[in-house]
Amino acid sequence: WQGGRAIAFPYWEVWSPEAEGRFFEEVGSSHGFVLSMYPGYSKHHCCAKNERQNAAEYGVWPFELGLKRWKRAIDKGGTYHLIVDGFRYLQGPFVPDAVRFSQREVEQIQSLVQRGAPGANYSLYMYAVSEGGAIFRQRLLYMSTETDWTLVSDQGGVKAL
Repeated sequence: WQGGRAIAFPYWEVWSPEAEGRFFEEVGSSHGFVLSMYPGYSKHHCCAKNERQNAAEYGVWPFELGLKRWKRAIDKGGTYHLIVDGFRYLQGPFVPDAVRFSQREVEQIQSLVQRGAPGANYSLYMYAVSEGGAIFRQRLLYMSTETDWTLVSDQGGVKAL
């Protein structure tokens, strides 16, 4: 994009149940997003690991909590950051602490996010912002270095398409 900034999606890191509720009320229903709210290290969500974001989920195993949050994000039009590298999932913000998936967990993820699953969505567009503040988009399926960008918003409002 010539001199502008590309926006693929908003990314939100949430650190409390209250912030999660506000996030879904204010942001998480109008467009695609990625929610990051670490699922923790054990079902006890102990304060020794500073898991205040999981305080209301005592007794829920981290992987199950991650799936629950991923489903909620999908239902609201976004996705959830759980997978690190295709083999492991996050427990907290320190990536080396990520845990390897079991085959059963892989199958659970596949059933949650497969194309056609209830509520599953996929990004249709790549967005970009020009230096002047105008927002453009391209369909990802057809995007190339030769395709044109479509104006969706100038500096004040959204343009009807």
